[in-house]
Amino acid sequence: MDNLILGVVGIGWLATLVLLLVGFRTSSSFRGTAVLTRSIIIGILVIALCGLFVCLLEGVVVGAVTWGAAMVLYVLSVGVYVICIFSPIEASVTIKLLTDIATAPSGGIEKKDLLRGYNVDTIIHLRIQRLLASHTIAKKDGRYVLVKEVSIFMLREYITAIILFLFPKSR
Repeated sequence: MDNLILGVVGIGWLATLVLLLVGFRTSSSFRGTAVLTRSIIIGILVIALCGLFVCLLEGVVVGAVTWGAAMVLYVLSVGVYVICIFSPIEASVTIKLLTDIATAPSGGIEKKDLLRGYNVDTIIHLRIQRLLASHTIAKKDGRYVLVKEVSIFMLREYITAIILFLFPKSR
């Protein structure tokens, strides 16, 4: 049954990755989250259909256990993918630039086309939207304020503050 579970998760990931590749090839910059969301939903549906298929072939108990275990593994692996791979790529301007250059038509991409997608207003706007969506910041009286005292986005600042506290500058 372990191989069956891994097979179902593999089929779900295959569907997800195919849709990710097709979606990223056909969509413009800064649309990655929508493509990822659609791909994950399709992956979940594919796993559900595989679970139904296993129910028909192996019985309800085996199918239900297979579906449940496959769904848990898929959701956990999607979480790891989003946190460790997708988010850093989506947030990194350098990696996005390289991705845009790599996915450009065979003639390459002109600097003016890159600048159109990477102006400061766009980058700041997108980052603010992500922070608002994660409830890390909020807008109050026309100003942005921190909502959470502790945030993964502030990890670098926390580590720097600890280092500066432990090793103050000598005068």
